[in-house]
Amino acid sequence: MGSSPSAPASPPAVTIHIGAHKTASTHLQKALLAHRDELAAMGCRYIGPDTLRKRHAYPAPRKAEHRAPANPHTLLQALATAHRAGQRVVLSDENILGRPRPPFIAEGSQLYPQAAPRIAHLISSLGLQNVTLALCLRDPLGFLISAHGHQALAGHPVCFDAFVDGIDPLALRWPELISRLLGCAGVSHILLWRYEAYPEIAPVLAEQLLGDARACAWLGADGPRLLGISAQAWQQARALIAEDPARDPKKTVKQQIRKFPKSAQYPPLQPFSSALVAQSRSQYDSDWKQLALWPRVTCLTL
Repeated sequence: MGSSPSAPASPPAVTIHIGAHKTASTHLQKALLAHRDELAAMGCRYIGPDTLRKRHAYPAPRKAEHRAPANPHTLLQALATAHRAGQRVVLSDENILGRPRPPFIAEGSQLYPQAAPRIAHLISSLGLQNVTLALCLRDPLGFLISAHGHQALAGHPVCFDAFVDGIDPLALRWPELISRLLGCAGVSHILLWRYEAYPEIAPVLAEQLLGDARACAWLGADGPRLLGISAQAWQQARALIAEDPARDPKKTVKQQIRKFPKSAQYPPLQPFSSALVAQSRSQYDSDWKQLALWPRVTCLTL
């Protein structure tokens, strides 16, 4: 059988931005979406969650046989069009890795335990080669706290201990995940930056991710951000829901966030001791230095 006429004769240069969750991915994606036409004029075709989540189904975790993309024809056409125009392609959707909750984001001692098969399946489904993966890292303890807050915002305000049940927070190390991703067929390179440096890292990120430093103005611009939930808002929401289980949890959480917005006055939830926070930060800094020495990995710095 012949190849599909929609498939590119040879794959275009493709970068897949895979998050991570809770690392300002939404801020980045909104900036790229708002300037999609300008990016195209610069030679970069951006395809974000607004397209991918409607037209492409990612494989479900823990299944030996993954589903094929729901509509690979649409993405193949986009890749072919970009290739003919000589454009690079940036796909962006953190949900490629799964949902922003355990066991997708973490289980046991691993971050994103199903990341490698998900990435490998996507690359294979689209017939890609020499793919660059782009990933923003974050201190694992802060990552877990933020993901927990996200679940509360989504209307699932579970206690933190239940949220991280089965996870060893201090055992979560980014190099372990990066090693698995480098082993995926079709992955040639991984581009990394740190959440703690965003958006200050915008000039370097624009050049490396999008191929044009002029885009840094968009990445670094102020815009709506998901600020998360304060400890006070969390406690008040939990108390109100416990008092009246019929209350709408999502509305209750949002009401309390408006009343007690995360700020210096109302700091975020901190379920970890200062000693554990310090240990995690030390490990995170050490892991970043280690990754900077790895072949096929680029760590962006200011």
